[in-house]
Amino acid sequence: MEFNDVKNPRQLYEFMRENIKYGFISSYDMLVYSRKEIRNSELYEQLLFNSYFLQSPDSVLKSKYGLCYDQVEFARSWFSYNNYLVKTYFTKYHNHSFLVYYDNNSYNLFETTFKGSNGIYPFDNMEEVFDKYIEMQLSCAKSDINDDINIIEYSKPLYGQNFYQFRDYILTNPVVYSKRIN
Repeated sequence: MEFNDVKNPRQLYEFMRENIKYGFISSYDMLVYSRKEIRNSELYEQLLFNSYFLQSPDSVLKSKYGLCYDQVEFARSWFSYNNYLVKTYFTKYHNHSFLVYYDNNSYNLFETTFKGSNGIYPFDNMEEVFDKYIEMQLSCAKSDINDDINIIEYSKPLYGQNFYQFRDYILTNPVVYSKRIN
């Protein structure tokens, strides 16, 4: 399927799963880096924190790579263009962002980058969305968590921001949901 043939959220999800891989473009050399291909977590994170920049949706379509931030913006662009009500959220736990769209009286968690939990999950209300998202986060926790998981809503960021600019932009927004984990 070509991107221009995508007509509904399920097709968008399938297109993204088939055509966009998890990784980022480095501002140092404009090459693609992914944890899977580097196989060195320390080097990957160093590159990520020092050379990541938020791609535009057109850039993601061209590069066929994006972190959760890039993929959320890619999806936001499609949903907004197709007149869906869409919200985006971030949590510092795993530095992850995700998208929720409203359709047919349902709040739908749209997840393409959270390994093992990818999919579209419909819910009756946002509290159920947030609880499911936190459950997904906890399913891959490497140790016991004794902390709050805070979810922050954010609006469309500026493309080109580096990792810290993007994160700082988001952290200026208030927490919309918090759950104590212990």
